[in-house]
Amino acid sequence: MPTVLDAWNIYQELVLKKASLKSQTTEKGRWTHYIQPELGCKELSSLTPLELALFRSKLENMQEPAQLSQQTVYHILSLLRRVLKTAWEYDLCTTKFPIFRMPKFDNRRERFLTKEEARNLFFELKVRSSLWYSISMFALQTGLRAGEIFNLKKMDVSFSTHHLTAFDAKTGTRHVRINNKAIAILKEYMPNNAGDYFFVNSKGYKFNQPSSIFKKCVNICKLNDGITDRRQMIVFHSLRHTFASWLVQNGESISVIKELLGHKNSKTTERYSHLAPDQTLIAVEKVNKLVSEALYGSLVPVNEPPKVIKGQKLFNGEVCSEDVILGADGRYYIGILTEKGIRILSVG
Repeated sequence: MPTVLDAWNIYQELVLKKASLKSQTTEKGRWTHYIQPELGCKELSSLTPLELALFRSKLENMQEPAQLSQQTVYHILSLLRRVLKTAWEYDLCTTKFPIFRMPKFDNRRERFLTKEEARNLFFELKVRSSLWYSISMFALQTGLRAGEIFNLKKMDVSFSTHHLTAFDAKTGTRHVRINNKAIAILKEYMPNNAGDYFFVNSKGYKFNQPSSIFKKCVNICKLNDGITDRRQMIVFHSLRHTFASWLVQNGESISVIKELLGHKNSKTTERYSHLAPDQTLIAVEKVNKLVSEALYGSLVPVNEPPKVIKGQKLFNGEVCSEDVILGADGRYYIGILTEKGIRILSVG
């Protein structure tokens, strides 16, 4: 009877070979270290939901050689799912594989640079590497992912319209508008040929990941001192979060930021919404101006309400209540007890 190992061999031959070399290495490591020792010899037809649930539990409680993060557990189980699905698609198994729950986790990085942190970081980058200062500045000015920056070629940029075509293995191709500073950086590193990359190492090869120079500068600035939660650590990708966060804080709409970041799902962009100015407060404050314009043809400034004390002598009478009423005309009114009774009079 076909086993999980047989399913892996088919997956490796028909699916995994099409992936990048890095992905192949990663997937083979997950199979070799975690899935094969536990399930490799199991017959596909004998797998049960309980057996898969116990496998997940073992991954989540593993302590040796190291405890696995929820994200790692997710990736291992996701690989197993793909292997079993491939086996079913190619009739290695006549029944669909058992359903098993995937772990839920929040692995999103939300920390972004303050202006002071950015100033210190970019000072250190400029001192140590003009190239990585420029690459980091380009990332902050555009919000592009590292992969999109490293894959950028001369033929991908339209200098006249301030547009570029970005490609990333994770998200595919998208079109991005860039500003004058980003254009200036690209012109500084202009390659000779249309098919050449803008940012390359000393040997002329494109980068596959951020240089250790960036991490060194982060450490010099002590931006991650005392932080153990990796989601709160400053990494190269934090420049993308800073790009989005600063824009939101300055009142830019979520829809525009979604387009600039290339998010396919608006929910991904909405994580920045808590940084936005209180739009509801701004909206209701506009109402008073609109009412004044409609009723009086011009804006009537509203001052702070005057403070009055009950029993205070005023307008040949006494203040009968400390309540101050704002009228539709933008003026304040109070109740005055006079010899002829209570009168409502304007106090400004």
